[in-house]
Amino acid sequence: MPPEPSHESSRKVNDAMTTVMPEGEAIRKAVKWVSSCVQETPDKSVQKIVHEAILRFDLSPIEAQFLMDFYSAKGRAEE
Repeated sequence: MPPEPSHESSRKVNDAMTTVMPEGEAIRKAVKWVSSCVQETPDKSVQKIVHEAILRFDLSPIEAQFLMDFYSAKGRAEE
């Protein structure tokens, strides 16, 4: 029978997963809000919308970086 995973290894997996998408309601709301604004005002800079979302939803530095990276990567994928 294989050994049971330790609590520490489970924690490392969970920690690694949180770096993919920060947990929290604020970041989820910010992503939805930015997506909505981008659709409603396509002529407005996505970068400006993202920075507005960071302030509006009081995102932590990690959440803010995630949001900037997410929309930066999304923009490159659409080109």
